[in-house]
Amino acid sequence: MPCPYGQLFDRLWVKEVWAAGACADGLRPAMRHPGTWKVDNGGLWYPADATEPKHPISPRGKTRVSIHMPRWASRITLEITGVRVERLNDCGEADAIAEGIAPELDGWTDYSNPSCQMCLNPVDSYRTLWDSINGAGAWEANAWGWVVEFRRVQR
Repeated sequence: MPCPYGQLFDRLWVKEVWAAGACADGLRPAMRHPGTWKVDNGGLWYPADATEPKHPISPRGKTRVSIHMPRWASRITLEITGVRVERLNDCGEADAIAEGIAPELDGWTDYSNPSCQMCLNPVDSYRTLWDSINGAGAWEANAWGWVVEFRRVQR
């Protein structure tokens, strides 16, 4: 069965929260001409890292959610370097950390009770995160999942 997220060497573009100039607020993102906005970053704002245009062509417009980001506005392209299936419980510490669990003072966030305790290792933290998203007992079901490895493509 082919992976629904892509195959080896496919390129993926990352969507993020963004804003264009106010003069484009009435236009659908797909209707904006990329050249106008991309030249010297003349009109795109990226709140994730506070990137602003060096020479804005108009004041900042309304913030757009990531789902509405057209491909031409994406700053990050990823190339798939590996695809495989794996059981959830085979997740190792490095995999759990890559999933975005939050470190605490001397451990990792316990998502089942974040204000009162912490987990001593990343996999236990990821287990509590998984169950908090997918329901109690979801970790024990040990579902199969796609592991998609990638590298960032430099432009």
